[in-house]
Amino acid sequence: MRWEDGVFKHYESPQTGKINKCDIQRQGMEDKIISLIMSEALKGRVYTCNQFAECFDGREDLGAKDTIRSKLSVYTTQQKIQFFINGTDYGLKKPSRSKFGYMWVEGMKVPYQGGYKAVIPTHHKCPNTGEQVLIKRS
Repeated sequence: MRWEDGVFKHYESPQTGKINKCDIQRQGMEDKIISLIMSEALKGRVYTCNQFAECFDGREDLGAKDTIRSKLSVYTTQQKIQFFINGTDYGLKKPSRSKFGYMWVEGMKVPYQGGYKAVIPTHHKCPNTGEQVLIKRS
């Protein structure tokens, strides 16, 4: 299932027109991870990929940390998850020992000075090389 136009819709295979159980499970994992990143950020908790995998190891039906880390790698390559390194701009500590910094998802906000502040990604993972690519702002 996926959320579209305010309702849940089932995935259908383009080849057969039938619902594929693996696609449903895969999308469910993606939705769960992205919503967890979002809801944790609203509580003031942001994570690097490794921190997230270790924190949610065996929790929330996400599987073991290696499974989570593998999924995060796929989602960052697909740019469904991007990154920000400027945590101090949001009242957070600067991420330490992280190549990419904190994970970011679309619509992410963190508590800031009695309200919430939208987080803006600073870079993403290049799908071809795996290197950091700065996001240019105009």
